[in-house]
Amino acid sequence: MKKLLLLILLSVITANLSAQYNRDRDDTYRNISIDILGDLQYYNSNGSKASLKKNIFDDVIYNDSRNNESKYTKEQWAELLEKFNGDKKDCFAWLIRLNKGYENQKTEHSKNIFGDEIRKDNRGNSETYKRDILGNLVYENNKNQKATFTKELSDRWKYEDSKNNRKSYSYSEWEKLIEKYHSEEAIFKLLVNQYLLSDL
Repeated sequence: MKKLLLLILLSVITANLSAQYNRDRDDTYRNISIDILGDLQYYNSNGSKASLKKNIFDDVIYNDSRNNESKYTKEQWAELLEKFNGDKKDCFAWLIRLNKGYENQKTEHSKNIFGDEIRKDNRGNSETYKRDILGNLVYENNKNQKATFTKELSDRWKYEDSKNNRKSYSYSEWEKLIEKYHSEEAIFKLLVNQYLLSDL
């Protein structure tokens, strides 16, 4: 009986989160525009702003009104954009969501010789996103926090982290997530932010 109640509760929470996401996503897209220089701009009625533009070195820089900044090299940006099928607006909306809840954070993104994605910020934090030898997604940081995202034989995707968060996605749930976020890596990063790195 307890397992059934827990399952029902998880289903309700998932449905509510999905509905909230769709509302947030629609609002985000409505508030994105292109300025005269061809850069993407975001502004909402609460006064939140964000921009996405290139510098003279062809780095792509995300900035927002909470003083967050993320810098991607030309190569890093090309790889990230590819995960969104080349859709800059989609990628920008994802970056807005990814930086939600942060303030005064400056990040730089690079890759090492193994192809692992390394992110460092102005607070001395460093983190790595990579794939293990089985192709599973792995997150690790300098605070000994870790998360994994694995595909099970039953075609379910399973998220687990060092805070003992666990979440499984059925095939149909996974298809919807891919439609929204376009790639396994983009989904994994949002889950890491939501479950492992959140203070809630």
